[in-house]
Amino acid sequence: MTAILFESVEEAFAANAQPVLLYARIGGVPVEATEVTIGSGVDRPVPTCTLYCLAPRPETLAMNAEIEVEWGYPGATARRFYGHIPRDEGAFDDRGAVIRIEGEGEISRLAYPEYAGVEITGPTSLKDAFRSLCELRQAVPYLADDTTAVDGETTIMLGGEPAVDDGHIRIDNRTAPLGWLTRVAKLFGYRVFGCPDGSTRMARVSGLAIPDFTGDELTIDLNRWDYIEPRTTLNFRSAAGTSNPVIGTVTVGDIGRIMSDEFPSANGYLWGQVTFAGQPIGWCALHNFSGIPNFRRKITTVVPPRFEEGVDCFRITHQRDIRDMANYIEVKGARFTDADGGPVEIRAIPDTVPYDARLDPPGWRKDTVGTQDIVTAQQADWVRTATEVDRSEPYELVSWECVGRPDVQPGDVVTLHAPVHGIVYEDYWLMSVDESANRNGATMRLSGWRGAGQPLKAGNDCVTETVRNSVVHLGTETLSHYAKPSPDGIEYDIAFTVSSSAYSSLKLHGLAHGTNSIGDNTAVTGSKVEIWQLENPSLPESGTNEKKRVGSLELPTLDEELSRKRNYAASDAAWTPFALPMPGRLKQGAATMRLLSGEHDGGGQDDYEVKQLRLTYCGVGEPILPGQVGA
Repeated sequence: MTAILFESVEEAFAANAQPVLLYARIGGVPVEATEVTIGSGVDRPVPTCTLYCLAPRPETLAMNAEIEVEWGYPGATARRFYGHIPRDEGAFDDRGAVIRIEGEGEISRLAYPEYAGVEITGPTSLKDAFRSLCELRQAVPYLADDTTAVDGETTIMLGGEPAVDDGHIRIDNRTAPLGWLTRVAKLFGYRVFGCPDGSTRMARVSGLAIPDFTGDELTIDLNRWDYIEPRTTLNFRSAAGTSNPVIGTVTVGDIGRIMSDEFPSANGYLWGQVTFAGQPIGWCALHNFSGIPNFRRKITTVVPPRFEEGVDCFRITHQRDIRDMANYIEVKGARFTDADGGPVEIRAIPDTVPYDARLDPPGWRKDTVGTQDIVTAQQADWVRTATEVDRSEPYELVSWECVGRPDVQPGDVVTLHAPVHGIVYEDYWLMSVDESANRNGATMRLSGWRGAGQPLKAGNDCVTETVRNSVVHLGTETLSHYAKPSPDGIEYDIAFTVSSSAYSSLKLHGLAHGTNSIGDNTAVTGSKVEIWQLENPSLPESGTNEKKRVGSLELPTLDEELSRKRNYAASDAAWTPFALPMPGRLKQGAATMRLLSGEHDGGGQDDYEVKQLRLTYCGVGEPILPGQVGA
């Protein structure tokens, strides 16, 4: 029998046969799970998980124990839940005895009030306020987009009015940090939520959904699915050629995509089929015969996952609703007495209100956003513009059911093609992910929102550094089919340098095979990564400056398939990429990454290989740690 091994999630998603791998750990120890359901979303801050296993209760199952779930396909598995256990339940009926285990994400650490309240020194950015509260409750790892106004450049600052809480930000002892964060972030077009992989996120979910662009290039080498931006105002037509009718115009700042595989010539230009948000598909002149381009190609870090009607979506619903639409946004903030003794009420209104036939009569609709969290006129205007962007069009929500993809998370940008609903390869914000996996298959129900108004980038401030590219073979056996047949031992130290201690989250990326698995896919435990560092990395090691373990993490369970003797040196096809949040807090300077081989019950060590190890730091600058004040 031929084994199935996918090289990527995309390949697994497109396959007809999709054997599902499901792994679970409770208290760091593998348990035999029969099924899992997981729910998460940008408006559901705390991810939840329900795991089923056969009775009796696993020995490590305890209240508040750590729970971790991975699922996916051979060669394409990923962590889909990490958190702790607040509740379990045992049941017995005519089908047998089953243990039902409930988990909730680590962001729930933020979900209860601080006894004495919290004060954050102001003024401070929305991003730093988020990071400060995550540090206070150790809701790590955490990651925040740069929090900017609609212009994509101006940093959103909170507090700063001396007449209100002395310019600081205060959260009383009746308000949970999570409740405050979700309320305030949404005012400016951001969401705070937990991701299935265990990280706590603050992400922009506002405006037209577009992926993170790292730059652009002026080129005539354009291909299907490339993102493009016009260099000037251009017509796009019903077909290639200047004699065909104009069906729309695009200009600088508009973001579109190339849709065609073929690029015909006509009237001195090379033409391509393009699509722009809210516009029909048309044809644009990409460049003239002299090689002068009309578009810049946008460079993306991640190509959005693509879902297509009738291909990989079982069912699609498309909902539009104008009841929440408004084109006259009034913002009211705090009321206070200024230093001169005069009353002040923060307020922002638009200069003019445009007519909209969809709101006729009277052609406009007013909505007032009121909150005491807004203490300056500038903050009120930021809230007004963000609200105008998201409320200027009918609320458009698309839901679809599909085969499970272990690489999507709430807040991602995804591409949807559903011609029956008039959706032609358009990008959406992924609002919610409900997934179910067992040995027979994995399915998902996803919901996406297109957003409205001016496009806003969805960017992360992350830097990736290489720790080691070459192969390390952990274990004790000499295995000829390994990329490095001779083992490096059961422990292997890799020295590296921490370039910055001002990160908010740190992830280890790499390729691996055979981790926490022996023989023909018998799961074990104990193969892990530890991080060691001197208490003061800038000083030499001594009796008062000893090297200590900062944190450790269990490596994923990846099939060994020893009997198949795959040629791991020939290609990366049988290797599996992994990305795991690193625990602990590293200081700037020298550190050591220690790879460990686990020992299985029958004796002997876990043999596995890793390579292309990289650390990704996210977050810049030191957060301002909150103080505590009386309520």
